[in-house]
Amino acid sequence: MKKINTYINSTDTFKLWTPKFIIITVINSFSFLCSNMATIGIPTYAATLSDNNIALGLITTFSAIAALLSRPFAGFFLDRINRVAILSLGFSLMVTASLGYMVYPFISGILIMRLLHGIGWGLCSSATATLASDFLPKSKIAEGLGYMGAISSIFSSIAPTISMIIFTRLSATFMLLIILSSAIAGLILSLLLIYKQLPTNNTNNTLETTHHHKTSFIEPKALLPAMAIASVTIAYSPIATFITPYITEKGFKTPEIFFYSYAFSTIIARPLTGKIADKKGYYKIAVLSLFSMGISSYIFSIINSLTFLCLGGLLSGFAMGGGMSSLQAMAVANVSPEKRGTANSTFLYGFDAGMALGSFAAGYFRRSTEFGIIFSLMSIIPIVSCILISIIHQISVEE
Repeated sequence: MKKINTYINSTDTFKLWTPKFIIITVINSFSFLCSNMATIGIPTYAATLSDNNIALGLITTFSAIAALLSRPFAGFFLDRINRVAILSLGFSLMVTASLGYMVYPFISGILIMRLLHGIGWGLCSSATATLASDFLPKSKIAEGLGYMGAISSIFSSIAPTISMIIFTRLSATFMLLIILSSAIAGLILSLLLIYKQLPTNNTNNTLETTHHHKTSFIEPKALLPAMAIASVTIAYSPIATFITPYITEKGFKTPEIFFYSYAFSTIIARPLTGKIADKKGYYKIAVLSLFSMGISSYIFSIINSLTFLCLGGLLSGFAMGGGMSSLQAMAVANVSPEKRGTANSTFLYGFDAGMALGSFAAGYFRRSTEFGIIFSLMSIIPIVSCILISIIHQISVEE
């Protein structure tokens, strides 16, 4: 099989859709297809093997925690080992887990496989984001990440439906084979990549770089966008988790309108806001995304019509799509190539931590608080973050 040569800072200085960017986008799509099919399909499959609700609930939790904890290590090794090797390792773990679901058809075995799958997903998603950052010209990083994110959003949207259709109309075994096949496809494509990182010219910061390579799991320059995306996902995760029971409680019979509006807005916003951010600067899109998330959360707190439901979905989709495009590009734009792995993992850790924290907080307060109050309180977080980023930006401009 023919190897695909990939280099940082190649001669395609201004070209977006280069062969290497296309292939990493395809690889990223396979990782999203595998993981999102498994997220819905594996708990459903496990429910046919056991009626232990606590164990069944841990299936998703194990994978999420494993992915979250793997992020800092993913970035650390991406900057120190060949990045394609880390990508291939991640897919190897996903292949092992996907095969293990069939080889160990009992709850304890599936829980162990979910841990492996979560670690593999954490490595793969960090690696693909870093490689895409390497392959894109600096003037088009946000746009390129936006397109890759839009395509992954499509796969994230259709994967659960695919897994359920296959599970209900064909068989659990066939669903597991599709999950395994998508992981194998990603692994094969990753093995075809030859990655050669060119030496950097950052001679003035040799001591700093050496110290970074020895000790750092976090990239300081990526902390601001990481905290910003965390404030977005803290507000979004309660909506994603509780929107269906909340809308049902409100008497609406068509909660799917939210998901359609959200998916449409996210897919459109990612490449569009990325292109604008590359030309006008990341700050404006980032602030607009934070503000949109705050308004969206508040709309859900007072929702009384399908119009509000649709508007809330559009705004939250724009916030997530625009926030991911602009803030992820901001995280990697001002770091040297040898730090992009750590920068991406720092950013993605903020994303995952926000999702986990927001869902946990909403679930905890739900025991004694109405949904509307929870959404209203959550709306404050991205608005405050929006104000803080504006102040920080103004100070940096004045300096």
